[in-house]
Amino acid sequence: MHVKKKRREKAMEEKDSWRDVQTLYERMEPAINKLARRIMRFDDTSLDDLKQQAFIALMSAVAKYRKGKSSQMKLETYAYWYLQKHFQLAVDTDRVIYDVYDADGKHVKSLHGSEYARRKKDLPSAHTVRSKRAFVDMAKKDADKNGDWLEDMAKEEE
Repeated sequence: MHVKKKRREKAMEEKDSWRDVQTLYERMEPAINKLARRIMRFDDTSLDDLKQQAFIALMSAVAKYRKGKSSQMKLETYAYWYLQKHFQLAVDTDRVIYDVYDADGKHVKSLHGSEYARRKKDLPSAHTVRSKRAFVDMAKKDADKNGDWLEDMAKEEE
């Protein structure tokens, strides 16, 4: 009987967690759309894909927030930061390589995303550009270190 009660309590917690994430998503939808559109300027990922990534990020943010961040800041503030980091990792513009070809189809150079964004207006109009992207697979999150892959990634960048 005691095991059934614990399972029922856990199921209720998970249901409440999903409801919290859905409510947070609805409240933050304008901010999510703004961040997604900003990302879409540099990458060909669709708005729907980015919204799905946002929901995944919010699930992680709510779980992490409940583990101790709640006394430090508001949930929306924490979630917004989490969304920004999640989008940056999922669609990192420096992971995009742009190959530039001349009018004859001969490869001229390859540029990282941030460099291409700065120099694309200087490229001759006869040149063509093709992009390749290394997408971070969010399903293969590295949680082996301290349990929070996003914070681990942020520390590695420092």
